[in-house]
Amino acid sequence: MRYTQLTLIALSALSLVACSSTPTSTVSSDEVTANNQEKNNALELFESVKAKNTEWKEKLSNIKRFGIYSRSMIEDIIDTWEDAQDIYLDISADPAIASESYSLFSSHTYAAKYQLEVQSVANQYEALMELKKRADSCLHLRSMQ
Repeated sequence: MRYTQLTLIALSALSLVACSSTPTSTVSSDEVTANNQEKNNALELFESVKAKNTEWKEKLSNIKRFGIYSRSMIEDIIDTWEDAQDIYLDISADPAIASESYSLFSSHTYAAKYQLEVQSVANQYEALMELKKRADSCLHLRSMQ
């Protein structure tokens, strides 16, 4: 019985020594490189989103002046732009999330979701400009008669 207790104590001591000599975490240079690459990709995405945001903020700064052509189209553009701005604010608060999943129910990243919203704004804006062009053309023809 005494030998069993001594053997058990010796094995326990050896286990503790073995555990203490095992490194807790090893980070390879490949993991560090991959992590740095992800950060760089996220920053590049953020810079792209930031440039697109600046471009469209300028284009939409006086959008309400086109209300004479279609108030509902203006409201739709503004609503979609506000959705895009919500996403932009999230990304600008933490640029690293630009490449992260937007939600559990979406397969898009924050940057991709932002781009989709801005593309929707662009499509709506182009439709409004086409309506403006047709309306101005009709008004011009009427004024000539």
